[in-house]
This record gives sequence, C-alpha cells and structure tokens, in this order.
Amino acid sequence: MKIVSQQECEEWLRGNLGKTLSVETLDEEYPHCVTYWHPAEALKLTALANMVIHYCSLDIRQPGLFWITAWGIAMENMALFDGYRKSLGENRHVFDSPGHVFGESDVQQLECLLDLALYFYWDAVLFEGGGRIAFNCSHGGFVAVHAKDEERLKQFAQSLDRLSLKPWGKLTV
Repeated sequence: MKIVSQQECEEWLRGNLGKTLSVETLDEEYPHCVTYWHPAEALKLTALANMVIHYCSLDIRQPGLFWITAWGIAMENMALFDGYRKSLGENRHVFDSPGHVFGESDVQQLECLLDLALYFYWDAVLFEGGGRIAFNCSHGGFVAVHAKDEERLKQFAQSLDRLSLKPWGKLTV
C-alpha cells in the first residue's frame, strides 16, 4: 500500500479515471447509486467493511484508491488511527496523506482502514481498481455505492443485502 497526499489522490484519479472527482461530483462519473443508512453497531460496521472488501466482487486486480476526505467531525480516536498507519510505515498526519493506493496484496490493510473510517463516521471514498465502482461513507449518516452501470450496481448491492442494511434511497448532492 502506498499512502499519498491529496495532490497525489487527484493525480491518481486523473490518471485512472480521466478526471478529478469529489464526493459532490461522484454522480457525474457514476450515475447509478444506492444509499444506505450508516449502521450504528460496531459489529455491523465491521461486517460491512468485510463484505465490501471481500464479497462484493471489488475489482482489485488493478490499483485502487481509498481517499479519506474529511475527519474530525465526530468522536474519534486519532491515536488508534495514527498507530495503525504507523504499522504501515506512515508517520504523516491524515491531513498530509489522506490517500491510500492499494493493490491485491493490500486487502487486509484496506479493510482495516475502511473499518476505521466507518467507526469514526469519516468521509471517505473507495475507488475500485477497474473504476466501475466507488463506495463512500459519510459523516452524514449514510454509506453509498456508486456505479458506472446498473448491472454492476445490482451485483454489489445484492452482496450487501446479507447485512440487512436500511436503504436510504438515491443520494442527491
């Protein structure tokens, strides 16, 4: 896993998706979306991260990007987050290095990072390597799956059905 700056996240998006995106502009690139209420229970959050990383057919054959876009919004444990990132060899603050470029060998680390973002109600977007899916979590109380095609969204959402998440509806930005 390579931990990168905001500028490097933007460069990754331009190089892999052809443009820089933000949470506000996800719908432009990914027109199909399903949104769920953010689970409140830690066990369900852990199951959600596990399901997204291991069972939703996330394309990790090519490098993907996990970008933390906002933190410090709710109660959080920065010592826990910083300690985990130090175990990955990263000493910079999330402000200086909010991005995580991942590959096939990084799924365990990616799952842990997604766990922490979900636990802390941080805003983050996970762009799969193939660029067909973007999964985002928000301090606004939702998680959303964005897809370039409707069939891919249905496949991803069907995997999440096992968690009995409460649908929120279409995300409107």
